[in-house]
Amino acid sequence: MTMEKIDRLLFSFGAVTKQEWLAKVEKDLKGRPLSDLNWHLGQEMVIDPFSHVDDQNNVPEPILRTAAGNNWEIGEIIPVYDSVQANRWALDGLQGGVEAIRFELFRELSSSDWEQLFQDIDLTLISVHLVEMYDPKNPIQLANQLRTYGVSQGVDPASINGSIEFDPESLSLDQTAEIAVGIHKLLPAFKSLHVDGSRHYIGPKGVGQELGHIIARGAAFYYVMKSKGFNNEEINEQMKISVALSTSYFVAIAKLRALRILWLNVLKGMDSVGHSFPEIIGHIAKDTQGDNQYTNMIRASTQAMSAVIGGVDRLFILPANSPNENVLDAENAFIFSRRIARNVQHILKMESHFAQVADPGAGSYYMEQLTEKIVQEAWSVFLTLEDRATFYV
Repeated sequence: MTMEKIDRLLFSFGAVTKQEWLAKVEKDLKGRPLSDLNWHLGQEMVIDPFSHVDDQNNVPEPILRTAAGNNWEIGEIIPVYDSVQANRWALDGLQGGVEAIRFELFRELSSSDWEQLFQDIDLTLISVHLVEMYDPKNPIQLANQLRTYGVSQGVDPASINGSIEFDPESLSLDQTAEIAVGIHKLLPAFKSLHVDGSRHYIGPKGVGQELGHIIARGAAFYYVMKSKGFNNEEINEQMKISVALSTSYFVAIAKLRALRILWLNVLKGMDSVGHSFPEIIGHIAKDTQGDNQYTNMIRASTQAMSAVIGGVDRLFILPANSPNENVLDAENAFIFSRRIARNVQHILKMESHFAQVADPGAGSYYMEQLTEKIVQEAWSVFLTLEDRATFYV
């Protein structure tokens, strides 16, 4: 069909107003009130199931990121009980297209562990994320150990990208800032300010509360790092926000879009300009109740799609049958489930081309409405927290 015929086909249909559509809907409902179709997301948020261009006073602009397109890093979580085995899993992932590895350390590493863990891994080609799963935690010492290993391999510490996660909620803001500054001195490209959104995750109906607490914590980090002499760009470069992603498809997309809008609002309130964002990390966990690995695989696929449409910078999908120290002999099954979790992202990026479209959710009347509703509720929560100064604790 030629473009001329397509144009004639499109313009042969007149515009239909929202009121005309609603009249048809009410007729089809046969006496039921239209309000019966409203979606109550929490106590305050009511979502109209039918969105129309007439609802848009001004068409919202796409939420653009600092980089062109919508690219994200394909991440993989590697539990480290045994450094040799963890290295084998990591190499398998890297050969399969992983771009970021999150090493969950279940014990303190010796110098030989560092060599075994990173054998044949080029630190300059991937991002490395370290999490201490044991006590006592010492994130600055961990950063120094990674730096020492990198230098021993002839790697410039400034070229090592990644992050070290520690528990800032148990520390004062000054203590968190001191650790962040210490890590930054050792590994300048590392992110050391972590806002753990999973702490405030209470499901789709609590999305406003969740985001309100996330940006409050981020604003607190912003204030304290400014007092340490860091500028706006440096603070955003050191900050990352982790969010848990639910199975509520549209809410997950809108949540991530709302998070970027909310952070821009925070920066405006601080007289900061530009489109500078902290890094947003999506985490998809397996269902521990049903614990059916095949159900988990299907569920993770839709969650991953909502994550990349919403605009994550890095995505980790927990394999459907993650191991622990008691089942390390089930290596073949674990490698298979990791491959499936990884390939979900490959399909979205390389076959569906979601990485090439800036803000894929933009322009959907329903998505714009849902995003705005979440922004409004989260901002109200944030202002309440700011007024009470509870996020400074």
